[in-house]
Amino acid sequence: MPSSGPSSGPSSGPSSGPSADSPSRRSPAAPATGPAERLLDAAARLFDREGIRAVGIDRVIATAGVARASLYTHFGSKDALVIAYLERADREDLQRLRRAVRGLGDDPLGRIRAAFDLASSAARRRGYRGCRYLNAATEFPEPGSPVAAVVAEHRTRQRTAFRDALVQLGHPDPDETAARIQLVYDGGLAGSKAERSAEPITRAAALAEALAAATAGR
Repeated sequence: MPSSGPSSGPSSGPSSGPSADSPSRRSPAAPATGPAERLLDAAARLFDREGIRAVGIDRVIATAGVARASLYTHFGSKDALVIAYLERADREDLQRLRRAVRGLGDDPLGRIRAAFDLASSAARRRGYRGCRYLNAATEFPEPGSPVAAVVAEHRTRQRTAFRDALVQLGHPDPDETAARIQLVYDGGLAGSKAERSAEPITRAAALAEALAAATAGR
């Protein structure tokens, strides 16, 4: 953990060494991670690996190395922590997608392909655990739950991105085809989880491109 200040031995007086403000004595310290971020980091690791309902809040607190009061101060409950975990994951995924499609404004098929390429990279990075949003939806099937709302928002944004690419391609039925591409995407992630391989996502990407291109411009 970062030091709370410059380290020194007992001082014999003000002239015993360079002052605390001396640039030659200062070493930059990494910014401390606050308890809220540590809880989110711990939740992400545990929920992703073992499932949300299987992980008790005491394990999250212990893994984060924070006081129990920190959970209630920053989130209020495990359910609120789950929502924050999913919302942060969604923000991070959106940032990755924006970086991946930068410069692809004139390449709608490339933007569709980029979503699958990111899914393939994430599958390998996360150890083929499937789609975290679909996993969460399975664990919280109640349609009115806050978890369902976060998952729905993520999926709506994803489908809209597919639709926008199809509109740019001149596809005659962008709404239905975007829904089909999302279905293919879901299947690729499910196959990846079952086979512990990114190959199903690669196959799904080829199917999605075929769907996008087959009737585009007709």
